[in-house]
Amino acid sequence: MKKLFVAILISVSVMGLALTQMDINAQSGLTGTTVSLSSEFINSSVSIDKERAVELYKAGQALAFKSNGKLYFVMNAAGNLDTKSLIKHAGGDYTIGGSVKSAKGFNYIIANSYN
Repeated sequence: MKKLFVAILISVSVMGLALTQMDINAQSGLTGTTVSLSSEFINSSVSIDKERAVELYKAGQALAFKSNGKLYFVMNAAGNLDTKSLIKHAGGDYTIGGSVKSAKGFNYIIANSYN
């Protein structure tokens, strides 16, 4: 019983450390680029420019933010996908500040600033 308690305590501590690290990364911002979500699934990881981002958006294709090899959906404070900002900043690296979350295998950022 004592070993089980120690194992649970260690697990909770490690999870807490991981979440704290995620929050630290989010506070300083994540740097990355706008990508086409469908292209990422076929291993064609190429950043896109503004014109291509607009074409993909009009065609109903999803856009995402890629940072350090991870894909993130970007949301605004109201909880809606922030596709307009992804399009606006497409074509180069930029930094998104905000809260990084993960749910059911999906990563997302609730953005509060773009640089």
